[in-house]
Amino acid sequence: MMFTQKIIPILIAAALPLAVNAAPRHKLSTIEMAVEMPAFEVRLDAMHSAQLSATPCDHCKAVTLQIDSSTKLTHHGQSLDLDSLNDAAAQGATLFYLPESGRVTRIQLWH
Repeated sequence: MMFTQKIIPILIAAALPLAVNAAPRHKLSTIEMAVEMPAFEVRLDAMHSAQLSATPCDHCKAVTLQIDSSTKLTHHGQSLDLDSLNDAAAQGATLFYLPESGRVTRIQLWH
């Protein structure tokens, strides 16, 4: 009985590293990035698209972003028609985009 009580913790301790290494490894990947633009103003063309340059952070290189007809526009949680960007004066906005393509998925207006 005494032998069994001593061997079980040793077996568990030996098996634990094997169980940890057997766990699946998950790699995190960036799905969407965001850039804040305090003075955001853009004009859409007839196809409801526009291209602009933005700098995601102080030490980041500028990225080229594309707005298209699938971009969602919101203000205080309310959906807006994308065409309303053409009528809006400069205001702040957060643009969410796909880093691999630069396509803007959604825009949240601040004011």
